[in-house]
Amino acid sequence: MFLSHIHNFRAYAIIGIVGAHSLHAFVWNDHPYMFRFFDTLFNQSSVLFFFIAGFMFQFLSRRFEKWDYWKKKLRNVITPYLLLSIPAIYYYTQIGIQDNTWQGFYDNPLYEQVFFFLITGKQLAPFWFVPTIALFYIIAPLLIRADRARTIYWFLPVFMCISFVLGRDGAYGPINKAVYLFSVYLFGMFASRYHDQMLAVVKRIHYLLLFIVIGLVWFNTCFVGYEQYVQYVLKMILCPLLLYYFDCIEHILGNRMSYLAHVSFGIFFIHAYVLPAIKIVYLNVTGNVDFPEGNLIAYLALTASVTLGSMGIIYLCQKIFGSRSRMILGA
Repeated sequence: MFLSHIHNFRAYAIIGIVGAHSLHAFVWNDHPYMFRFFDTLFNQSSVLFFFIAGFMFQFLSRRFEKWDYWKKKLRNVITPYLLLSIPAIYYYTQIGIQDNTWQGFYDNPLYEQVFFFLITGKQLAPFWFVPTIALFYIIAPLLIRADRARTIYWFLPVFMCISFVLGRDGAYGPINKAVYLFSVYLFGMFASRYHDQMLAVVKRIHYLLLFIVIGLVWFNTCFVGYEQYVQYVLKMILCPLLLYYFDCIEHILGNRMSYLAHVSFGIFFIHAYVLPAIKIVYLNVTGNVDFPEGNLIAYLALTASVTLGSMGIIYLCQKIFGSRSRMILGA
């Protein structure tokens, strides 16, 4: 059974992730509210990705066999992660310095630097996703048992409270993120297990949910200091709401977003290189290190350029390597 509304949801999620990272390429001194609006809308779009991952994990759970599952994840997720990490790790151990590491990081031997990069994903901003979701792959057999017993879903509100209080970032890197995102992943599993019932509920209250979303976006745009809490609540409400809306309009969208959705995981990897490459081109053309003051047109153009550039690289790789491109670029 092909779930086109989940497929379109995945396409939206990757646009959000690219949009979040493109936003920070500009300076927004003249348009702070525009920055905060798009930052509120797109920041932590990885929550949507984790929700979808949990949904698909449960949806495909009838065919689950742990060794086959781990083998596929090693081939299609871990292998491209390792391969695509090579240029970034080489650069940030031999040429430049990655400023998102901790104090004393570069006092460690080279092999430890490489190891720490790989287990934290700090070599490039989006790469934390793989060490984090790998923890979910490891406990997949336990999640299958929990799903079949269904008891764990009664504790979903407890896990949501934990995520709300703790936030995403902490001293333990992927472990902190995995704890934060566990409720999201489990919510995705719940949405798959009770798919029709959830859509029926959302159908009755979607105007209320949309009103809350608009209110949260407005609040976080206007007031500083509550991002951790607002973002979690906002994205958790958006998950079932977008699931419902994409289900409603799937006959309109058809397969227009199909390729974007198919290569979304590859874009997740590749855009981390495409965005800096565009910055380098801009530097060579203008002589300026930083992008100019941000505006709506420039921001949308950059987001589209990064997305289309990433898709073009993936398309070319697929033409050259065929099905093996998934092991190289994740798509």
